[in-house]
Amino acid sequence: MRTALDGLLLTALVLLAGLNAVLPFGADGLLPEAAAGLAVASYLLGRSPVPARVACPTVAAVLLLHPVLALMLDRGPTPALAGGALAVLCAVTPWLAGRYLRRRAEAAGLGWRRAELLEREQEVAAERERVRERARIAARMHDSLGHELTLIAVRAGALEVDRDLEAEDYRRGVAELGAGAISSVERLQEIIGLLREESEEPPTDPSREDFRSLVERVRESGMGVDSRGEELWDTLSPRAREVLYSVAREALTNAAKHAPGAPVTLELRSAGGESVLTVANGASRKAEGSALASGGHGLSGLRERLRTAGGSLLAEAEADGGFTVRARLPLAGEAPLPGPASAPSPASGPASESGRQRTASRSSARSALLAAVTVPLCLLLFLALLWGGYYVHASARSVLPPDGFAALKVGESLADAAAVLPAEPMLDPPTEAGAPVPGAWACSHYRSRMAWPGARVDAYRLCFDDGVLVSKDVLVLGADREENR
Repeated sequence: MRTALDGLLLTALVLLAGLNAVLPFGADGLLPEAAAGLAVASYLLGRSPVPARVACPTVAAVLLLHPVLALMLDRGPTPALAGGALAVLCAVTPWLAGRYLRRRAEAAGLGWRRAELLEREQEVAAERERVRERARIAARMHDSLGHELTLIAVRAGALEVDRDLEAEDYRRGVAELGAGAISSVERLQEIIGLLREESEEPPTDPSREDFRSLVERVRESGMGVDSRGEELWDTLSPRAREVLYSVAREALTNAAKHAPGAPVTLELRSAGGESVLTVANGASRKAEGSALASGGHGLSGLRERLRTAGGSLLAEAEADGGFTVRARLPLAGEAPLPGPASAPSPASGPASESGRQRTASRSSARSALLAAVTVPLCLLLFLALLWGGYYVHASARSVLPPDGFAALKVGESLADAAAVLPAEPMLDPPTEAGAPVPGAWACSHYRSRMAWPGARVDAYRLCFDDGVLVSKDVLVLGADREENR
């Protein structure tokens, strides 16, 4: 359907252009009657999505059609150049204006579509961040809640195996177990609430928890922990505290799970521009089957966190049956810790395809506007220069010197006068001056010398009747004035 309409539009444009080229300019100087239709058809062609490879040759053919037909109809160079100017004003200019408006509308449409795409992209990014945050909270749940539950298990195991405890000791131990269980339940409820509310706030902030408090809680649960370098904790940055606190908590939890009853050494030191945390436990003193269950994901998660923070984690078994966890973290220039990441800004990243299309569309609209202004001006300037050159040439061929005019005698034949007359008459003869001329006389006008249009100059009027010179007059032209001398 669109192709048929475009074909009809192109056909109408060519027909109207041919009609305009055939119709002469009115006697009163008005444009041909079909000029308005040609302008409308050209404008509609510019607004239509006709490819440039079809529209450009069509408009160029319309532009050339006017002067070519004028010359073929023997109207002379002046009507031919006037037809070219008509084609520029009524064909080229409307087409370029319609083309610019269409490309500007396309750029605006692409802008709205890009805005919709950006909104959808932001929604997808927000959903992705919510999923990432849930995964992060789940990892924190493993670290925090797993540690609390492990301490409860350690306390319960100590109450079970110690035969020398009094009733009061058992009651105190059971109370501690209850307090630990309540604390764990509260922590679990807090985490579940965060997951339900889709909050970006972490369930705990290890950088604000004290390293010494962690060690004390572990000792109170019955584990033997030898801690060294606790005074360095206060010198660390908040980011380093968060990572190292998580490492210490996970290593102590693993020691309680896999080596219950074994001595644990925890050391924090500074070496070679790095903070080094070492947690080592000896071989388990309990039966092999007494170790607590483990998911096996804690150390792998910590290793990833250390890598993201610019550090490294080493976890290896010792020859004596013990286990050592060693974390290294740069003292300065630590990378940002994993946490709730902000959605990437579409403007800050690489340009999207829609962004590139919108930029190209805007550039195309600006180019169309520039063409709509400069192309008609350049064509009109070219036609004006062409007309100026033709005017100078024609004027030079219409000069009759005063001596030649004086040599002409009334009653002389046209054949004898032709030897004196110039090759062509004036291009712009005076419209009214001198005595009235009978209708049967054929008059021609010649200029006495070359002059700019409007300059004061003598014009000679020679009238012939049946090939005989019957009248010769001198007309003074210039300064908006024509008078008979």
